[in-house]
Amino acid sequence: MATFELCSHIFLATKDESKEMTGILRYQFFLCYGAGFAALWYSAWAKRSSLPSSREIDVAILLAPLGVVLLIGATLAGRVAYGVATFESHPDAAVKLELEVQEAKIELKKRGIIK
Repeated sequence: MATFELCSHIFLATKDESKEMTGILRYQFFLCYGAGFAALWYSAWAKRSSLPSSREIDVAILLAPLGVVLLIGATLAGRVAYGVATFESHPDAAVKLELEVQEAKIELKKRGIIK
């Protein structure tokens, strides 16, 4: 599938279709959205002379990529914070892990690796 077809399929997919697109990797989503933003940004930057002359508009266009990067960072920080806040504790897993560590220590002592 050509890059344009892949990106157009991603952009135009419905919610049900996007669930079925398991073959598309995260970096491909990122590249398609990044290419779309870059095209829009470059178009705005190249056509800024046809816009009403304003320093604020020029600064807004120039700083738009920084804003997108900050927005992505804030989104990812929020996702990490949500994951930490909703992390489930599994006490039985801790007990099982401790038993595995004890078994590993016994095995290493048998082999003479630790004393």
